[in-house]
Amino acid sequence: MTTLDWFSIAAILVCLLLSFVFAGSETALMAFSRAACCGWREGQSQRRHRQRLFEARERLIGALLLGNNAVNILASSLATSVFWSGSATSASFTRRSP
Repeated sequence: MTTLDWFSIAAILVCLLLSFVFAGSETALMAFSRAACCGWREGQSQRRHRQRLFEARERLIGALLLGNNAVNILASSLATSVFWSGSATSASFTRRSP
């Protein structure tokens, strides 16, 4: 394996971690309800911040899904390039004569 392959594997791991963060954020945002938001007894500024977050919920979900898809596509592309380069060196693609 070359140095480029090791960097690609590290980038794949980073992409997987980002995918976990995006998926967890999406789950947390979907579990967030208006009733829970209004029921908390905290400061007025925190309540306004949560209210803005709830109002922008659809945009946030769209951004999270877009980011998750982009990271997953990048990870699968990098994995394909790493595995393809590894199989190309070990296998012979030349035509054999009969």
